Amino acid sequence: MVISHAPECSLCLDGVILLIMNSKQEWPIALRLVWLTGGLVAVNEPEETQVQIKSNVMGRTFAAFKISAYPSLFSTLKSLGFQIIGTTFVTDEKQLEGLRAPEFRVAAATGGWPTWDARQRWRQILFASGRRRELRLMDLASRISAGLQYSEMRLYDLAVSYSQQLHSHLHTGEAKPYQAFKDSNSPSVYKDIHGLFWEMAVLRDVLAEFIAVFCLGRDHITTLSSLLKCLKKNPSTDPFDLARVKRIP
Repeated sequence: MVISHAPECSLCLDGVILLIMNSKQEWPIALRLVWLTGGLVAVNEPEETQVQIKSNVMGRTFAAFKISAYPSLFSTLKSLGFQIIGTTFVTDEKQLEGLRAPEFRVAAATGGWPTWDARQRWRQILFASGRRRELRLMDLASRISAGLQYSEMRLYDLAVSYSQQLHSHLHTGEAKPYQAFKDSNSPSVYKDIHGLFWEMAVLRDVLAEFIAVFCLGRDHITTLSSLLKCLKKNPSTDPFDLARVKRIP
C-alpha cells in the first residue's frame, strides 16, 4: 500500500464513462464512492488501484493511496483510521447519466451490508406471504422492507449534505481539527438529520407491530410505545419476548 499527498483535482466524469466503456475483466466495473464520517468521501474509479480522499466527489483531494486488490478498499480505509458510513456503487452508464439510481449500501462497523441483507430477506418474506395470501404478514413485510430502504436513502442524503458542507467550507480554507462552524449548508444538514431519525422512528414502530402480532399474538399494537405499555400491563410469560422488544432502537 502506498500513501501520498495528491494534487488538488476534480473527478473527471467523462474519464469515468470512458473507463467503464473500456473495462478490463480482472477488475470489476464499478465506481465506488465510500462515504466517511466528517463529510469526507473516498473515490475509487473503475479499474483503478488509486483511491482519493476528497472533501466532495467534485471537491479537493487531500490524500491518495493505492490498493492491491478490489476487496481491500474497505479494510485499507479502516486501517488508516477512517470510519465508513456506506458506499455508493455506480456500475453502468445509465447511472452516471442519471437515468438509473446508483446503489447505496449502509456499512456495518464490523463489515458487510446488514441493512441491505435484511431488506432482501424481508422482500423474500413479502413474496412468500403474497403467494400464500397472508395479507397481514405481506403488509408488514412490505412496510419493513420499504422502511429499511428509505432509512438507507435518508442516511445517504445526510452523508451527501455533510460532504457538500465540508466541500464549501474547505474550498479556499484549510482544515482545522474539531472546528465547529455554521454556514448556508447547515439547514440542509439539519433537515437530513431530522429526516433520518423520522424514518427510523417509523421503521421502529413497524418492527414493534410485527413482534406484537406474530411473536406475542397482540393484534391491536401498532407502535413501540403501545407495545411497551401493553407488556407492562400484561407481561409476557416468555422473558425472551421482552428482550426482543428492548433491542428495537
